Amino acid sequence: MKEPMTGTQPAQRLSGLIKEMLALLTQGATGDSLAIMAEAELTLPQIVTLQLLCDAGPHNLSAIAEHLNLSRPATSHLVDRLVALRLVRRDEDPDDRRHKQVRITPAGARLIERLAQSRSGEFEAAVAELSPRLQGELAAVLEEVVAQLRQRQDGA
Repeated sequence: MKEPMTGTQPAQRLSGLIKEMLALLTQGATGDSLAIMAEAELTLPQIVTLQLLCDAGPHNLSAIAEHLNLSRPATSHLVDRLVALRLVRRDEDPDDRRHKQVRITPAGARLIERLAQSRSGEFEAAVAELSPRLQGELAAVLEEVVAQLRQRQDGA
């Protein structure tokens, strides 16, 4: 039996368990996701950019570069590639016409949805193998965790 979590160790142990759980859940999904990325000829930073634009709306180049921790020239090249693939477009910033806003196109949103569906299907298949009792307990705990994390995020 595992030792109870005490002191500063709970967060480390929990972090390790979450990391291991995610690795186990994504083992099957990674192949599907990589196949979708390869089919679209996209890199991980390009996918992250599409996900950012899908989740948070239009961003300027500097904000995307900061999010990706890339230089502005590297980010500009990345966005140019996404524009060429018609997955994003550059529009004038309504507040400052000298700047451009990068926004996801319907084709980009569809690609992100395909990736999300691929991952969700694999997650669902993996958790379906858990006992009904464990599924219920995990759902209850995760609902509470998600609620607390949302409160923290909303308060930030």
